[in-house]
Order: sequence, then structure tokens, then C-alpha cells
Amino acid sequence: MEKEREAEHKWNWSCTLKKTEQILTLFPNMDLQESLFIPLCYLNIECDGSSPQKPSLRNV
Repeated sequence: MEKEREAEHKWNWSCTLKKTEQILTLFPNMDLQESLFIPLCYLNIECDGSSPQKPSLRNV
């Protein structure tokens, strides 16, 4: 159970980093700090499908 949660967290984090990179590419004038304020729920909407199932978005 704990390992599953850890894997989900890692997947979410790598997904977030990928989306952040995409956002910085689209908006080069936006600095990294600003982009980190973009809601994580948006960042998690679409990943490149590297994970067969997307983790459900939970209210934290």
C-alpha cells in the first residue's frame, strides 16, 4: 500500500515537471517560480500517457 502511494507520488511529480517544462516553453517570459503557482490539477490533466492509469485527483 505504501509503495503504491510512493509510486503515484513519483508519477505525479514527474508529470508536473513535464507540464512545467511545456509551460515554460510556451511562455518563455514566465519564470519558474511563477509557473509553480499554476494549479497542480491543471498540470495533471494530460500526461504523455507513460502511465497506463492516471492517479485520481484528490483534495489535499
